[in-house]
Amino acid sequence: MKCIKYSEDFERLWNSFDGAYGNKGSKKRAYSVYKSLDVYADDLQMLLNAVGFQKAEKQQKMISGQFYENFQHVERWLRNERWTDEKGRRNNITDPADEALYAKYPHLRPQ
Repeated sequence: MKCIKYSEDFERLWNSFDGAYGNKGSKKRAYSVYKSLDVYADDLQMLLNAVGFQKAEKQQKMISGQFYENFQHVERWLRNERWTDEKGRRNNITDPADEALYAKYPHLRPQ
């Protein structure tokens, strides 16, 4: 049987999705979409930051008893460019590391 060898960067992204917030879906299909996006190092960090922001928002809502949507399957999250979602910008969550992130990705700064 031939097994797929996933890139280290894709593995980092795949592992950043928490199964507690939805099924990750097919790793093979997600990797296919990931490869088609031609993700570079800076792009990977942006994707990881967006997943982190969205996950933190989901955690905050869960803790406060509010409804939160599960993550889409990783394949769909990539295909639908969900890292660009407004809700992934963590408008109501503060973190000391945010300023460094906003310096690098000013479009993520809440308005």
